[in-house]
Amino acid sequence: MANNFSGDGNCVALWNLESGALTTDSKGTNTLTNATFAEDTTNYKQGACSGLSIRSESDRMYITNANLNSGFPLKSGETNYTFSVAFWVKFTGTITDSQ
Repeated sequence: MANNFSGDGNCVALWNLESGALTTDSKGTNTLTNATFAEDTTNYKQGACSGLSIRSESDRMYITNANLNSGFPLKSGETNYTFSVAFWVKFTGTITDSQ
């Protein structure tokens, strides 16, 4: 696996976006809700899948504050305000300004 965070005690969530498990948290129980992302088994960096957005305003994966694990950074009522984010992104086009 390219990014192995299993031994990192500071890692509280890990979404690998695997086929059949796009929303699964491999580190905790912070399961995402998938609004519109699809599986892409052609373009990915690790595992056998990635999440594919069709560039819609409604494209998102999310989790409500109430469903976050205790100790999750920025969760209401928690004091942990420090976090890091790591991800791969592949842009397949350009966005033009229509003004």
